[in-house]
Amino acid sequence: LSEKELPNGIVQAVISLPALQDTYVASNPRSLNFGGSDTLLLGYNAEGSNLGALRSLLWFDFPGPIPSGSIINSARVRLYLYGVTGGGMNVQIRHLVSGWNEFAVTWDSHEPDWGGADTSTGIGTATGWIEVDITDLARHWQNGSEANDGIILLGDENPSEHQRAFYSRNAGNGQHPQLIVDYSQAAPDREPPRTQFVHPGNRYQHNESFRVEWKADDPGNSGVDYFDVQYREPGQNWRDWVSHTTHTSETFVGQDGKTYEFRARAVDKAHNVEAFPNNAQAATTVDTLPPTVTIQQLPTFTGSDAVQLNWSGTDTASGIRAYDLQFRIANQGWNDLLVNSPQTAYTFNGGNGQQLEFRVAAIDNANHASSWDAPNAQTRTTIDSVAPVACIIMAQLEAGNSYRIGWYADDGAGSGVRAYDVRYRFNNGDWQPWQQQVGFDNARFTPTQGDGTYFFAVRAIDNANNQGAYLDGLGSVLRVGTSTPVTNTHMIYLPLMHSQRLCKL
Repeated sequence: LSEKELPNGIVQAVISLPALQDTYVASNPRSLNFGGSDTLLLGYNAEGSNLGALRSLLWFDFPGPIPSGSIINSARVRLYLYGVTGGGMNVQIRHLVSGWNEFAVTWDSHEPDWGGADTSTGIGTATGWIEVDITDLARHWQNGSEANDGIILLGDENPSEHQRAFYSRNAGNGQHPQLIVDYSQAAPDREPPRTQFVHPGNRYQHNESFRVEWKADDPGNSGVDYFDVQYREPGQNWRDWVSHTTHTSETFVGQDGKTYEFRARAVDKAHNVEAFPNNAQAATTVDTLPPTVTIQQLPTFTGSDAVQLNWSGTDTASGIRAYDLQFRIANQGWNDLLVNSPQTAYTFNGGNGQQLEFRVAAIDNANHASSWDAPNAQTRTTIDSVAPVACIIMAQLEAGNSYRIGWYADDGAGSGVRAYDVRYRFNNGDWQPWQQQVGFDNARFTPTQGDGTYFFAVRAIDNANNQGAYLDGLGSVLRVGTSTPVTNTHMIYLPLMHSQRLCKL
């Protein structure tokens, strides 16, 4: 009937909804149907046909074309009164609580399927259009608190002649029953929806299959109709993934080590299409594998109480975030040295004789941790920080002008002797190297500098590369006579005898 847009953008409209079902029922006879009549009767008929009590039923397609979310300002039932008997009449309107058919309903079949009284009005004797307000009932129909099964009109049913006659929809004269509705709605939706991603919100995924979730709001309030979702790997073209879907989440299947970007658009019920953004709205990397870690292997024996540890890790997906480092002594329990640390080196201060084990684990940015038992994640060593003590133990004359010189070393419970250095000097001259880094413990010496006194000293190097000192006090003196070849009369002075094993730590 009318429509106007108010300055605040609200559209106000008035429409007429024709009755799609209308009829009346009579108490005499109770089983008669009047669905094909062009008249709606109300009140009591005591003359002529003597139909008894009369009641009218109406059904309108409400809310029908009224947009969802509209505000019902008013709703009025409009009837054209063309016939009157008796004086003024009070009319009550009640809502029906069950369905009915205008060509089947009778006095018997409709009772007692009505609800409480919704409104009432007085109808005089003047013919023409009359209106009855049912705004509250219409609002209940709209919000779903009452089902729309139509209404029933009840007049004065005292057994005397007083009727009201209205045209039905069958009259075909344009004066049929109507529901006049005045409603308001927001201005037409001309804005597209706005999409955003809910998940993945984290940078890394532990599984190749993961959930992708999105949502949208629609400023124009017509509501989201469907979504289109695309994905790509960085630097590549966008690919369609899910199209024309009403769902707001799906499961994506990726590959380990790859990064995926996502974007989406929404289309609302007013056909406004959101543009795809140029950039990704969400991104994540699939990282299903733990990192690898390698600790630098230590020698079997370490010659210093300060043990230097070095390690490195690799993770091609999310990258290494931190390391854990542990140690134990002589196969006892493991102890933490570093926890969740970025360090790749550590100096452990131990003590002589300790049997040490170390192990390292790497944690990547997806919070995967490598196994303590992973290959190359452990190393071990024994600290031997005390050098061996060595001494000359034998100087024995051999055939000709030569002597057999022997030496011995003691490394205690350490790593064991690896090599010897032996030196000598003639009379009080400078020390001269004789045997260097040798593994044997005796050698033939020929006194090439003639008669005089030859002094010998030895030092030992163990398997931890600890090098002992030359202990001149534990050396040996060889005196060679004035004639050559040397004879048994030449004197040999030995401070320590081999059988005595006196050069102990």
